[in-house]
Amino acid sequence: MNNEHDEISTLEADLHHLAGSIQPDAQFMAGLGEHLLAEQKNIKHGKHSVFRNQKERNMIASQRMMRQPLRGMSVLAAALLIAVLGGVMLVARPLYAPLPAAIQDTTPELPMTVGGWVSDFSEETLQKMRDAGMTWISGYVFYNSDGGGEALNTAQVLISAAHEAGFKIMLQIAGDPGDIMANRRDYNAMLAITLGYIAKLGPDAIQVWAEPNIDRNWLRGEINSAAYVTMLRQAYMAIKANNPDVMVISAAPAPTDAQDSFPDQIVNDDIYYQGMANAGAADYADCIGVSYVEGVVPPNITSGDPRDNTATRYLKTMLERAYEPFRESGLPLCITSFGYATPEDTGELVQTAFGWARETTVAQQAAWTAEAITLLAEQPDIPVQMAMIWRINPYLIPPDYIEPFDAATYFSIIRPDGSCPACDALAALRQ
Repeated sequence: MNNEHDEISTLEADLHHLAGSIQPDAQFMAGLGEHLLAEQKNIKHGKHSVFRNQKERNMIASQRMMRQPLRGMSVLAAALLIAVLGGVMLVARPLYAPLPAAIQDTTPELPMTVGGWVSDFSEETLQKMRDAGMTWISGYVFYNSDGGGEALNTAQVLISAAHEAGFKIMLQIAGDPGDIMANRRDYNAMLAITLGYIAKLGPDAIQVWAEPNIDRNWLRGEINSAAYVTMLRQAYMAIKANNPDVMVISAAPAPTDAQDSFPDQIVNDDIYYQGMANAGAADYADCIGVSYVEGVVPPNITSGDPRDNTATRYLKTMLERAYEPFRESGLPLCITSFGYATPEDTGELVQTAFGWARETTVAQQAAWTAEAITLLAEQPDIPVQMAMIWRINPYLIPPDYIEPFDAATYFSIIRPDGSCPACDALAALRQ
Protein backbone atom coordinates (compact mmCIF):
# COMPACT_ATOMS: atom_id res chain seq x y z
CA MET A 1 0.00 0.00 0.00
CA ASN A 2 2.87 2.36 0.83
CA ASN A 3 4.43 1.64 -2.56
CA GLU A 4 1.21 2.59 -4.30
CA HIS A 5 0.98 5.79 -2.27
CA ASP A 6 4.60 6.66 -3.10
CA GLU A 7 3.95 6.02 -6.78
CA ILE A 8 0.93 8.35 -6.76
CA SER A 9 2.87 11.01 -4.85
CA THR A 10 5.73 10.86 -7.35
CA LEU A 11 3.35 11.08 -10.29
CA GLU A 12 1.48 13.99 -8.70
CA ALA A 13 4.74 15.90 -8.20
CA ASP A 14 5.75 15.18 -11.78
CA LEU A 15 2.45 16.45 -13.14
CA HIS A 16 2.70 19.60 -11.01
CA HIS A 17 6.15 20.20 -12.45
CA LEU A 18 4.87 19.77 -15.99
CA ALA A 19 1.87 21.95 -15.34
CA GLY A 20 4.17 24.72 -14.20
CA SER A 21 6.23 24.45 -17.36
CA ILE A 22 3.17 24.93 -19.55
CA GLN A 23 1.98 28.10 -17.82
CA PRO A 24 -1.72 28.06 -18.83
CA ASP A 25 -3.79 31.21 -18.48
CA ALA A 26 -6.65 31.66 -15.99
CA GLN A 27 -9.34 30.98 -18.57
CA PHE A 28 -7.67 27.72 -19.48
CA MET A 29 -7.43 26.70 -15.83
CA ALA A 30 -11.12 27.37 -15.28
CA GLY A 31 -12.14 25.42 -18.37
CA LEU A 32 -9.93 22.50 -17.43
CA GLY A 33 -11.37 22.48 -13.93
CA GLU A 34 -14.86 22.09 -15.39
CA HIS A 35 -13.54 19.33 -17.62
CA LEU A 36 -12.13 17.52 -14.58
CA LEU A 37 -15.44 17.60 -12.72
CA ALA A 38 -17.21 16.10 -15.74
CA GLU A 39 -14.52 13.44 -16.08
CA GLN A 40 -14.80 12.49 -12.42
CA LYS A 41 -18.56 11.97 -12.80
CA ASN A 42 -18.01 9.85 -15.90
CA ILE A 43 -15.42 7.70 -14.14
CA LYS A 44 -17.82 7.00 -11.27
CA HIS A 45 -20.43 5.81 -13.75
CA GLY A 46 -18.01 3.89 -15.96
CA LYS A 47 -18.37 6.27 -18.91
CA HIS A 48 -14.83 7.62 -19.26
CA SER A 49 -14.06 7.75 -22.97
CA VAL A 50 -10.34 7.01 -22.58
CA PHE A 51 -11.16 3.40 -21.72
CA ARG A 52 -12.21 2.37 -25.21
CA ASN A 53 -11.80 -1.39 -24.77
CA GLN A 54 -10.91 -4.10 -22.31
CA LYS A 55 -7.28 -4.14 -23.42
CA GLU A 56 -6.82 -0.55 -22.33
CA ARG A 57 -8.57 -1.25 -19.04
CA ASN A 58 -6.11 -4.05 -18.41
CA MET A 59 -3.21 -1.64 -18.91
CA ILE A 60 -4.13 -0.07 -15.58
CA ALA A 61 -3.09 -2.77 -13.14
CA SER A 62 -6.35 -3.81 -11.45
CA GLN A 63 -7.41 -0.15 -11.82
CA ARG A 64 -5.35 0.69 -8.76
CA MET A 65 -4.76 4.19 -10.07
CA MET A 66 -8.51 4.75 -10.22
CA ARG A 67 -8.99 3.60 -6.62
CA GLN A 68 -6.80 6.44 -5.36
CA PRO A 69 -8.71 9.56 -4.21
CA LEU A 70 -8.39 12.46 -6.66
CA ARG A 71 -9.15 15.12 -4.07
CA GLY A 72 -5.55 15.17 -2.82
CA MET A 73 -4.32 16.45 -6.19
CA SER A 74 -4.70 19.87 -7.71
CA VAL A 75 -7.40 20.33 -10.34
CA LEU A 76 -4.88 20.73 -13.13
CA ALA A 77 -2.65 17.83 -12.09
CA ALA A 78 -5.61 15.48 -11.81
CA ALA A 79 -6.98 16.53 -15.18
CA LEU A 80 -3.61 15.94 -16.79
CA LEU A 81 -3.39 12.53 -15.16
CA ILE A 82 -6.74 11.57 -16.66
CA ALA A 83 -5.75 12.90 -20.06
CA VAL A 84 -2.65 10.71 -20.25
CA LEU A 85 -4.23 7.72 -18.55
CA GLY A 86 -3.74 5.59 -21.64
CA GLY A 87 0.00 5.87 -21.05
CA VAL A 88 0.09 5.37 -17.27
CA MET A 89 2.31 2.30 -17.57
CA LEU A 90 5.00 4.41 -19.19
CA VAL A 91 4.34 7.40 -16.93
CA ALA A 92 4.81 5.27 -13.84
CA ARG A 93 8.08 3.83 -15.12
CA PRO A 94 9.73 6.30 -17.51
CA LEU A 95 12.12 4.44 -19.77
CA TYR A 96 15.19 5.92 -21.38
CA ALA A 97 16.62 4.32 -24.49
CA PRO A 98 20.15 5.75 -24.63
CA LEU A 99 22.37 5.31 -27.62
CA PRO A 100 25.02 2.59 -27.36
CA ALA A 101 28.22 4.06 -25.90
CA ALA A 102 30.15 3.16 -29.04
CA ILE A 103 28.25 5.70 -31.16
CA GLN A 104 27.61 8.48 -28.66
CA ASP A 105 29.17 11.85 -29.38
CA THR A 106 30.73 10.70 -32.64
CA THR A 107 31.26 13.03 -35.59
CA PRO A 108 29.42 11.97 -38.75
CA GLU A 109 31.71 10.93 -41.56
CA LEU A 110 29.54 12.73 -44.09
CA PRO A 111 30.03 16.50 -44.45
CA MET A 112 26.94 17.00 -42.27
CA THR A 113 24.35 15.02 -40.32
CA VAL A 114 22.20 12.91 -42.63
CA GLY A 115 19.39 10.45 -41.89
CA GLY A 116 16.14 9.32 -43.37
CA TRP A 117 12.58 8.05 -43.11
CA VAL A 118 12.26 4.27 -43.01
CA SER A 119 9.28 1.94 -43.27
CA ASP A 120 11.02 -0.90 -41.45
CA PHE A 121 14.09 -1.69 -39.38
CA SER A 122 15.32 -4.58 -41.49
CA GLU A 123 19.04 -5.17 -41.28
CA GLU A 124 19.31 -4.82 -45.05
CA THR A 125 17.86 -1.30 -44.93
CA LEU A 126 19.87 -0.27 -41.90
CA GLN A 127 23.14 -1.55 -43.37
CA LYS A 128 22.61 0.45 -46.55
CA MET A 129 22.14 3.53 -44.38
CA ARG A 130 25.28 2.78 -42.37
CA ASP A 131 27.32 2.22 -45.51
CA ALA A 132 26.12 5.58 -46.83
CA GLY A 133 27.20 7.32 -43.60
CA MET A 134 23.74 8.09 -42.27
CA THR A 135 23.42 8.33 -38.50
CA TRP A 136 19.76 9.32 -37.92
CA ILE A 137 16.35 7.74 -38.49
CA SER A 138 13.03 9.58 -38.72
CA GLY A 139 9.76 8.16 -37.43
CA TYR A 140 6.17 9.36 -37.31
CA VAL A 141 3.98 9.25 -34.19
CA PHE A 142 0.26 9.99 -34.35
CA TYR A 143 -1.17 11.71 -31.28
CA ASN A 144 -4.74 10.69 -30.50
CA SER A 145 -6.46 13.28 -28.34
CA ASP A 146 -8.53 10.54 -26.66
CA GLY A 147 -5.39 9.55 -24.75
CA GLY A 148 -1.62 9.53 -25.13
CA GLY A 149 -1.06 5.82 -24.56
CA GLU A 150 -0.78 4.80 -28.21
CA ALA A 151 1.59 7.66 -28.98
CA LEU A 152 3.79 6.75 -26.01
CA ASN A 153 3.92 3.11 -27.02
CA THR A 154 4.70 3.91 -30.66
CA ALA A 155 7.43 6.31 -29.59
CA GLN A 156 8.96 3.72 -27.26
CA VAL A 157 9.11 1.11 -30.04
CA LEU A 158 10.70 3.52 -32.54
CA ILE A 159 13.22 4.94 -30.07
CA SER A 160 14.33 1.53 -28.84
CA ALA A 161 14.62 0.09 -32.36
CA ALA A 162 16.66 3.05 -33.65
CA HIS A 163 19.01 3.16 -30.68
CA GLU A 164 19.54 -0.58 -30.63
CA ALA A 165 20.51 -0.34 -34.31
CA GLY A 166 23.01 2.42 -33.51
CA PHE A 167 21.08 5.39 -34.89
CA LYS A 168 19.79 8.58 -33.35
CA ILE A 169 16.11 9.28 -33.95
CA MET A 170 13.88 12.22 -34.74
CA LEU A 171 10.18 11.75 -34.03
CA GLN A 172 7.68 13.83 -35.95
CA ILE A 173 4.53 14.02 -33.82
CA ALA A 174 1.19 15.28 -35.12
CA GLY A 175 -2.51 14.56 -34.78
CA ASP A 176 -5.94 15.14 -36.26
CA PRO A 177 -6.42 18.83 -37.16
CA GLY A 178 -10.12 18.57 -36.36
CA ASP A 179 -9.30 17.79 -32.73
CA ILE A 180 -7.37 21.02 -32.30
CA MET A 181 -10.37 23.26 -32.83
CA ALA A 182 -12.69 21.25 -30.57
CA ASN A 183 -10.95 22.84 -27.58
CA ARG A 184 -7.65 24.37 -28.54
CA ARG A 185 -6.41 25.21 -25.03
CA ASP A 186 -7.10 21.74 -23.70
CA TYR A 187 -5.66 20.13 -26.82
CA ASN A 188 -2.40 22.07 -26.70
CA ALA A 189 -1.90 21.30 -23.03
CA MET A 190 -2.62 17.59 -23.37
CA LEU A 191 -0.38 17.31 -26.44
CA ALA A 192 2.39 19.06 -24.51
CA ILE A 193 2.05 16.67 -21.58
CA THR A 194 2.23 13.68 -23.92
CA LEU A 195 5.31 15.10 -25.64
CA GLY A 196 6.86 15.66 -22.24
CA TYR A 197 6.50 11.99 -21.41
CA ILE A 198 7.75 10.98 -24.84
CA ALA A 199 10.81 13.13 -24.14
CA LYS A 200 11.42 11.00 -21.05
CA LEU A 201 11.79 7.99 -23.32
CA GLY A 202 14.96 9.46 -24.76
CA PRO A 203 14.44 10.48 -28.41
CA ASP A 204 17.19 12.66 -29.81
CA ALA A 205 14.84 15.14 -31.49
CA ILE A 206 11.11 15.85 -31.64
CA GLN A 207 9.48 17.75 -34.46
CA VAL A 208 6.26 19.33 -33.26
CA TRP A 209 3.58 18.81 -35.92
CA ALA A 210 3.81 18.64 -39.72
CA GLU A 211 2.92 21.12 -42.47
CA PRO A 212 0.56 23.30 -40.40
CA ASN A 213 0.12 25.73 -43.30
CA ILE A 214 -2.19 23.42 -45.30
CA ASP A 215 -5.66 22.15 -44.49
CA ARG A 216 -4.56 18.53 -44.50
CA ASN A 217 -2.84 19.23 -41.18
CA TRP A 218 -4.70 22.26 -39.80
CA LEU A 219 -8.40 23.05 -39.89
CA ARG A 220 -9.53 24.80 -43.07
CA GLY A 221 -10.12 28.48 -42.55
CA GLU A 222 -8.21 28.44 -39.26
CA ILE A 223 -4.61 28.22 -40.53
CA ASN A 224 -2.60 30.66 -38.45
CA SER A 225 1.10 30.63 -37.67
CA ALA A 226 0.63 32.38 -34.32
CA ALA A 227 -1.78 29.62 -33.25
CA TYR A 228 0.85 27.05 -34.17
CA VAL A 229 3.50 28.88 -32.13
CA THR A 230 1.20 28.68 -29.10
CA MET A 231 1.20 24.90 -29.54
CA LEU A 232 4.97 24.88 -30.08
CA ARG A 233 5.60 26.97 -26.98
CA GLN A 234 3.75 24.63 -24.66
CA ALA A 235 5.28 21.56 -26.29
CA TYR A 236 8.80 22.98 -26.04
CA MET A 237 8.47 23.79 -22.35
CA ALA A 238 7.06 20.36 -21.50
CA ILE A 239 9.76 18.56 -23.54
CA LYS A 240 12.60 20.52 -21.97
CA ALA A 241 11.15 20.12 -18.47
CA ASN A 242 11.39 16.35 -18.89
CA ASN A 243 14.54 15.99 -20.97
CA PRO A 244 16.52 19.12 -21.84
CA ASP A 245 18.78 17.12 -24.18
CA VAL A 246 16.00 16.54 -26.72
CA MET A 247 16.32 18.83 -29.73
CA VAL A 248 12.99 20.53 -30.50
CA ILE A 249 12.35 21.19 -34.19
CA SER A 250 9.53 23.40 -35.40
CA ALA A 251 7.11 22.05 -37.98
CA ALA A 252 8.18 22.45 -41.58
CA PRO A 253 5.52 24.28 -43.60
CA ALA A 254 4.61 22.67 -46.91
CA PRO A 255 6.52 24.51 -49.66
CA THR A 256 3.85 26.29 -51.69
CA ASP A 257 2.82 29.51 -53.42
CA ALA A 258 -0.80 28.46 -53.93
CA GLN A 259 -2.41 30.69 -51.30
CA ASP A 260 -4.08 32.99 -53.82
CA SER A 261 -5.78 30.04 -55.49
CA PHE A 262 -6.83 28.34 -52.24
CA PRO A 263 -7.07 31.14 -49.64
CA ASP A 264 -8.86 29.10 -46.94
CA GLN A 265 -6.83 25.94 -47.48
CA ILE A 266 -3.24 27.13 -47.79
CA VAL A 267 -0.91 29.78 -46.43
CA ASN A 268 2.27 30.27 -48.45
CA ASP A 269 5.29 28.91 -46.60
CA ASP A 270 7.24 32.18 -46.70
CA ILE A 271 4.28 34.05 -45.18
CA TYR A 272 3.87 31.29 -42.61
CA TYR A 273 7.57 31.38 -41.67
CA GLN A 274 7.39 35.13 -41.17
CA GLY A 275 4.31 34.74 -39.00
CA MET A 276 6.08 32.10 -36.92
CA ALA A 277 9.04 34.42 -36.44
CA ASN A 278 6.78 37.33 -35.49
CA ALA A 279 5.04 35.12 -32.90
CA GLY A 280 8.35 34.21 -31.25
CA ALA A 281 8.92 30.69 -32.58
CA ALA A 282 12.68 31.12 -32.25
CA ASP A 283 12.30 31.19 -28.46
CA TYR A 284 10.69 27.75 -28.46
CA ALA A 285 12.76 25.72 -30.89
CA ASP A 286 16.33 24.53 -31.29
CA CYS A 287 16.02 24.22 -35.06
CA ILE A 288 13.65 25.51 -37.75
CA GLY A 289 12.02 22.76 -39.77
CA VAL A 290 12.19 22.91 -43.56
CA SER A 291 10.91 20.67 -46.35
CA TYR A 292 12.37 20.36 -49.85
CA VAL A 293 10.84 17.62 -51.99
CA GLU A 294 9.93 19.13 -55.37
CA GLY A 295 13.27 19.54 -57.15
CA VAL A 296 13.73 18.50 -60.77
CA VAL A 297 17.00 20.35 -61.38
CA PRO A 298 20.46 20.11 -59.80
CA PRO A 299 20.69 21.60 -56.30
CA ASN A 300 23.19 24.33 -57.14
CA ILE A 301 21.10 26.22 -59.71
CA THR A 302 18.33 28.76 -59.15
CA SER A 303 16.62 28.95 -62.56
CA GLY A 304 15.52 26.73 -65.41
CA ASP A 305 12.83 24.64 -63.76
CA PRO A 306 10.45 23.60 -66.58
CA ARG A 307 7.38 24.38 -64.43
CA ASP A 308 8.15 27.92 -63.29
CA ASN A 309 10.64 29.88 -61.21
CA THR A 310 8.85 29.71 -57.88
CA ALA A 311 11.41 29.85 -55.08
CA THR A 312 10.27 26.51 -53.64
CA ARG A 313 11.51 24.74 -56.80
CA TYR A 314 15.17 25.35 -55.98
CA LEU A 315 17.12 24.20 -52.97
CA LYS A 316 19.14 27.39 -52.50
CA THR A 317 16.19 29.77 -52.73
CA MET A 318 14.12 27.47 -50.50
CA LEU A 319 16.80 27.75 -47.82
CA GLU A 320 16.83 31.55 -48.11
CA ARG A 321 13.01 31.63 -47.95
CA ALA A 322 12.96 29.65 -44.71
CA TYR A 323 15.97 31.22 -43.02
CA GLU A 324 15.49 34.93 -43.60
CA PRO A 325 12.75 35.45 -40.95
CA PHE A 326 14.98 33.71 -38.38
CA ARG A 327 18.37 35.10 -39.38
CA GLU A 328 18.71 37.31 -36.31
CA SER A 329 17.95 34.38 -34.00
CA GLY A 330 20.95 32.39 -35.21
CA LEU A 331 18.94 29.16 -35.14
CA PRO A 332 19.95 26.56 -37.74
CA LEU A 333 17.65 24.93 -40.25
CA CYS A 334 16.74 21.25 -40.09
CA ILE A 335 15.57 19.84 -43.41
CA THR A 336 13.30 17.17 -42.03
CA SER A 337 11.95 16.06 -45.43
CA PHE A 338 14.43 16.15 -48.30
CA GLY A 339 14.42 14.20 -51.52
CA TYR A 340 14.08 13.88 -55.27
CA ALA A 341 11.30 11.86 -56.88
CA THR A 342 11.78 9.63 -59.91
CA PRO A 343 9.30 7.19 -61.47
CA GLU A 344 12.06 5.30 -63.28
CA ASP A 345 12.00 1.50 -62.67
CA THR A 346 8.72 1.64 -60.70
CA GLY A 347 6.89 -0.55 -63.25
CA GLU A 348 3.10 -0.27 -63.23
CA LEU A 349 2.95 2.56 -60.69
CA VAL A 350 1.62 5.77 -62.21
CA GLN A 351 0.75 8.88 -60.21
CA THR A 352 -0.32 11.92 -62.21
CA ALA A 353 0.14 14.16 -59.17
CA PHE A 354 3.86 13.57 -59.54
CA GLY A 355 4.00 13.95 -63.29
CA TRP A 356 6.39 16.85 -62.79
CA ALA A 357 9.09 14.31 -61.85
CA ARG A 358 8.64 12.06 -64.90
CA GLU A 359 11.91 13.14 -66.52
CA THR A 360 14.07 12.68 -63.42
CA THR A 361 16.18 9.52 -63.55
CA VAL A 362 17.49 7.31 -60.77
CA ALA A 363 21.02 8.40 -61.67
CA GLN A 364 20.01 12.04 -61.24
CA GLN A 365 18.29 11.28 -57.93
CA ALA A 366 21.54 9.76 -56.67
CA ALA A 367 23.82 12.49 -57.97
CA TRP A 368 21.61 15.37 -56.82
CA THR A 369 21.21 13.87 -53.35
CA ALA A 370 24.98 13.77 -52.84
CA GLU A 371 25.50 17.20 -54.41
CA ALA A 372 22.82 18.66 -52.17
CA ILE A 373 24.47 17.31 -49.01
CA THR A 374 27.74 18.93 -50.03
CA LEU A 375 25.97 22.21 -50.80
CA LEU A 376 24.08 22.20 -47.48
CA ALA A 377 27.26 21.54 -45.53
CA GLU A 378 29.08 24.40 -47.22
CA GLN A 379 26.40 27.11 -47.00
CA PRO A 380 28.38 30.14 -45.76
CA ASP A 381 25.48 32.19 -44.42
CA ILE A 382 22.76 29.64 -43.69
CA PRO A 383 23.53 27.01 -41.03
CA VAL A 384 21.89 23.64 -41.73
CA GLN A 385 21.88 21.19 -38.83
CA MET A 386 20.64 18.05 -40.59
CA ALA A 387 18.99 16.62 -43.70
CA MET A 388 16.50 13.77 -43.36
CA ILE A 389 15.96 11.97 -46.65
CA TRP A 390 12.34 11.38 -47.68
CA ARG A 391 12.38 8.35 -48.14
CA ILE A 392 14.91 5.56 -47.56
CA ASN A 393 12.51 2.78 -48.62
CA PRO A 394 8.84 2.68 -49.65
CA TYR A 395 5.97 1.74 -47.39
CA LEU A 396 5.38 -1.96 -46.80
CA ILE A 397 1.62 -1.36 -47.02
CA PRO A 398 0.11 1.69 -48.73
CA PRO A 399 -1.10 3.93 -45.85
CA ASP A 400 -3.34 6.32 -47.78
CA TYR A 401 -3.86 8.45 -44.71
CA ILE A 402 -0.24 9.60 -44.84
CA GLU A 403 0.89 9.67 -48.46
CA PRO A 404 0.12 7.91 -51.75
CA PHE A 405 1.99 4.61 -51.98
CA ASP A 406 3.55 5.39 -55.33
CA ALA A 407 4.78 8.76 -54.05
CA ALA A 408 6.83 6.94 -51.42
CA THR A 409 8.15 4.61 -54.13
CA TYR A 410 9.15 7.53 -56.35
CA PHE A 411 11.06 9.23 -53.55
CA SER A 412 12.66 6.11 -52.09
CA ILE A 413 16.41 5.95 -52.58
CA ILE A 414 16.28 2.16 -52.17
CA ARG A 415 14.78 1.27 -55.52
CA PRO A 416 12.32 -1.56 -56.29
CA ASP A 417 15.18 -3.89 -57.29
CA GLY A 418 16.87 -3.37 -53.90
CA SER A 419 19.70 -1.22 -55.22
CA CYS A 420 20.53 2.17 -53.74
CA PRO A 421 22.53 4.38 -56.11
CA ALA A 422 22.02 7.38 -53.81
CA CYS A 423 23.56 5.39 -50.93
CA ASP A 424 26.61 4.76 -53.09
CA ALA A 425 26.81 8.45 -54.04
CA LEU A 426 26.62 9.49 -50.38
CA ALA A 427 29.23 6.92 -49.38
CA ALA A 428 31.64 8.56 -51.82
CA LEU A 429 31.40 11.74 -49.70
CA ARG A 430 32.50 10.03 -46.49
CA GLN A 431 35.59 11.65 -45.04
